[in-house]
Amino acid sequence: MRSLQVRYCRLRTAGGDPVAELEALSFQLRFGAVAVAAEGIGGVETQPEFRRQGT
Repeated sequence: MRSLQVRYCRLRTAGGDPVAELEALSFQLRFGAVAVAAEGIGGVETQPEFRRQGT
């Protein structure tokens, strides 16, 4: 099995404090002889002090 390419997106405050981190996975999905590039979310982590602040 081929390993997946993983990218990390980190959100920070204007002061540089970490808020959240998202893990994006890149892979190829096969439909018969055709391979299609696809991406998915491996996980999201938000620091506790920034959770549940939506309106």
